[in-house]
Amino acid sequence: YEVDETRDILTSTGMPLQLEHRIRVVGRRPNEMWLRIQGDAADREFWLHQGKATLYDKYNKVFATRAVPGSIGQAVSVLTGTYDVDLPTAQLLSQDLERILLLDVVELYYIGIGQVSGEMCHHILAREEETDWQIWIHARGKQLPCKAVITYKRKQGLPSITSRFKRWDLAPSASSELF
Repeated sequence: YEVDETRDILTSTGMPLQLEHRIRVVGRRPNEMWLRIQGDAADREFWLHQGKATLYDKYNKVFATRAVPGSIGQAVSVLTGTYDVDLPTAQLLSQDLERILLLDVVELYYIGIGQVSGEMCHHILAREEETDWQIWIHARGKQLPCKAVITYKRKQGLPSITSRFKRWDLAPSASSELF
């Protein structure tokens, strides 16, 4: 799938700044994934292949590899939680996505049917300790995310990330060399 991502942040001078990124993700469960982020403040690739994670970040001039636990979900949790690696939307490839999404939720609301880029979508709002998030899920056909918004409540200026999903392919024909 692909994601058009917008990040709204507050600079150190208090001015709002908006950054745009295009993200492309290919995954093969249980333990292979490729992710590429390109945009205003990022140009990096990430590979996960059978217990080994590799990150190449051109923007920050970083190349790193690390042994990680088995599945995509486990690996992404370790990398984002322990090493603070930014892997936008990668958890969507987790086999236990429902559990991960609802793990820290303290309030959950169904807003109703709304439109995202002309598509009818279920709109859901959730509250967690550190974040509030919204997700819009296709109401017809495959129930896949159309859009998501995460707002970080404990960070100065309430930064947010808006992700618009497109080009879902549930059976990608990626070659093994990609991973």
